[in-house]
Amino acid sequence: MSKNHGPSKILSLVESTRALRDPIRRAARLAKLATQVEPGQAEAVFVAALEEIARIRDPWLRDAARGFVVDAHVGLGQYAQALALASRMESAYQRALCYAEVRHAVRSDVDKTLANSADAGFVLAREQLDSDSRADLERAVRLIEED
Repeated sequence: MSKNHGPSKILSLVESTRALRDPIRRAARLAKLATQVEPGQAEAVFVAALEEIARIRDPWLRDAARGFVVDAHVGLGQYAQALALASRMESAYQRALCYAEVRHAVRSDVDKTLANSADAGFVLAREQLDSDSRADLERAVRLIEED
């Protein structure tokens, strides 16, 4: 998809996601769309994704949908936005996982301030988990770091 879409085309693409019944799928599609448009246009698409997420009643599913948006921000190199959204995760596990993803990405880009913020958030979220969840988290983090 070309990154050169006009505002009306972006609005049309955002509106086309409304046909999807599942708000998680809509949020995921919008997050993907945000990575395919110009940076100035991506913000409006992210706002639409967050509006879809706000409609999701189940906290775990809301976090899952937020994860798609965190991934998109990381993919665009928008680490501060990814950290801000990760901090809003309701599940400590999901929060830690998102912090780990951002931490891995910013280490690659050698951004010490953001890496320290991601480390601190990860540690705080991990401390809220039981031992089984911590073990699951550590396995997931290894997969992130192998990527």
